[in-house]
Amino acid sequence: MNRVKRLPVPVLGLAGPSASGKSTLARHSQLEIPDLTVIKLDNFYKERTEFPVLNGRPNWELPINFRWDEIVKCLQELREGRSVFVPVYSKREGRRLGLDLICPGSIILVEGFLVLNYAPLRDLMDRKIFLRVARETQWIRRNGRDNSVERHYFDSVIWRTYRKFGRLAIEVADCVIEAEGNEEEVWRQFKPILESI
Repeated sequence: MNRVKRLPVPVLGLAGPSASGKSTLARHSQLEIPDLTVIKLDNFYKERTEFPVLNGRPNWELPINFRWDEIVKCLQELREGRSVFVPVYSKREGRRLGLDLICPGSIILVEGFLVLNYAPLRDLMDRKIFLRVARETQWIRRNGRDNSVERHYFDSVIWRTYRKFGRLAIEVADCVIEAEGNEEEVWRQFKPILESI
C-alpha cells in the first residue's frame, strides 16, 4: 500500500508488556506499508551500568532507564519530515553500538512497553494502542524466547512493573487490543487501525 506523505507525519504509538507482540505487529506493518518508519524505545536505553539494581541484577523495566529527551527530539524531527540519527543499542552488551540514519516515512510507528507513560512523547502521537495479555501468556511467550529469565524474576520484577505502569497506559490508550491470540488474530484487530491513521 502506497501512501502520500503529509506533514506533520502521523504517529502511531504501540505499547504493551514484554512479549505482547509489539515487534511482530511492527514487522507486519512494514510489510503492509513499506515506507512506514519504526522507532523502538529500546534503542534509547541508558547504559546498563546506570540502571537500578534489584536482587543483584540490573532492573531493565523502569522509566528512569531511558533517555526520553532524545526519543522525543527524534520523533519531533521525523514528524516534520526530517531524517534523524537513532541509537543502535545492544541489550546483550548493555550499551550503544552506534547510530542509524532513519528517514521519515508516510507513517511513524513508535513502539515500546512505556511509550504511553511519558506525556511529552505521548503528546506527539495521533493514535495510541495498547496490547494486553494475561500473566501466564506473557510468561509462556517470554520464557519461550529467553529461558534465562527465571519465574521468580518474571513475577517479582517484569510482571510487577507491568501491573504498575500498564494501568496508566491502558487509561490513556485510544484502543486496547486483547493480544492473547496468535499473530494473525492480533494483526486482524490492528490492521484497520493502521489503515485509518
